[in-house]
Amino acid sequence: VAADGTAKRLLGRAAPGISCLKADGSDSVYASSGSTVYKINPDDTVQSFVAQADEQFLSLALDPTGNTVYAGTGTVGSVYKISANAASGAPLAGVFQSTVHDTGGKSRWGTLAWTADAPTGSSVALQTRTGDVERPDDSWSPWSASYSSPRGQTITSPSARFIQYQALLSGPALGVAPKLREVSLFYLPRNRAPVVQVVKPAGGDALSKAAQLQWMAADPEKDTLAYDVSYSADGGKTWTPIKKRALPSGSKAAKDTAAQSQANLDKVTNVPPAIKAQIAAQVAATAKASAVTAGTDTANKTAQNLKETSYSWDTTEVPDGTYQIQVIASDKPSNPVGALTGKSVSNPFLVANALPKLTLGTPALGTDKSVTVQGTATTSLAFVRAVQGRADSGDFVAASADDGLFDSGSEAWTLVLPPLSSGSHKIEVQALDRAGNSVTQSVTVRVP
Repeated sequence: VAADGTAKRLLGRAAPGISCLKADGSDSVYASSGSTVYKINPDDTVQSFVAQADEQFLSLALDPTGNTVYAGTGTVGSVYKISANAASGAPLAGVFQSTVHDTGGKSRWGTLAWTADAPTGSSVALQTRTGDVERPDDSWSPWSASYSSPRGQTITSPSARFIQYQALLSGPALGVAPKLREVSLFYLPRNRAPVVQVVKPAGGDALSKAAQLQWMAADPEKDTLAYDVSYSADGGKTWTPIKKRALPSGSKAAKDTAAQSQANLDKVTNVPPAIKAQIAAQVAATAKASAVTAGTDTANKTAQNLKETSYSWDTTEVPDGTYQIQVIASDKPSNPVGALTGKSVSNPFLVANALPKLTLGTPALGTDKSVTVQGTATTSLAFVRAVQGRADSGDFVAASADDGLFDSGSEAWTLVLPPLSSGSHKIEVQALDRAGNSVTQSVTVRVP
């Protein structure tokens, strides 16, 4: 802090805090912090001394005659002497050790390169050591032979998860020291398999027509993944690739509209053939554009080498029955060599595309002109889910199961509709199963 009150930050990375400060006659400042003693020079450069053992520096003392610093520790009572004799002109040497770098998994090492300022007579060399535990111990490799080329040399330490380097710095005299600016260390983690989990269908689900298959996947290296989806009808003994994607609903609607427009056009007799041809071309062009918008470019695409994590399966590809699906996730898009896969198999589910069967009894009129209809609903695989009915395209009214619950493939039911006005009425009854299939029958009743 200057006399006028302005402040200048000299050191801002001493996380444990500063335990002691000393200044020498050349305006250099010494600070102890944790297991490190820092020297902040008048030109704002910083030098550091790190204790090899896990010791904490608590006090400092300076010897002004010998350019020597004494540092005392408190964890274990020790005194370190840190000196550099400038008068003798003896060469100086120092070692800087990096933090331990975690690559996340066993890795293959590449090149070690660095950038340094090395005045004439000074030198910089690096060494590495590796291990599979976070803190270096006897299980780690010894320090490697020195790497002397800053442009890069292949790391010779054994493959491992953790790596540390140390810089060996030397100079001819005090004030003529190299400065290590940057270190680049290249490595390739050992590939790990992706993880995938089927989300839909869940065990016990019943599917029909267009069924949405969904899954979640993750890769430890964030590799790009591709997915293959297959089905099994024999409990997982054999697997068959899914080949039929459900046609997007927008595409089907576009085709249906075009077909209806063409049919209406064919009925017109007072329009010249040339005009008819132009109208037909416009209808076809509109249908094609709508189909593309709806995604027909993905229609009929097999469920192989997918990039997305969902697929609309046309279940009419297979007979009704019990199935499982298998999703295999591969990281091959990011690993042409040595690709790995992960697999997930769903619990068994039903594919049921057969429509329910519905039988209606003769409607009975109540004294209040209400209508009661009784009947049965049966399914071949998926249980009956509900029966409902309505009069004259009104709102549907739920029928009740005669045994109290729709929970089987054969259900007797009773439908009671509210009082109707005099005249003829159309009664519609609909049965639905757990797979989403439905069938409708109608009967006419006359109310006096």
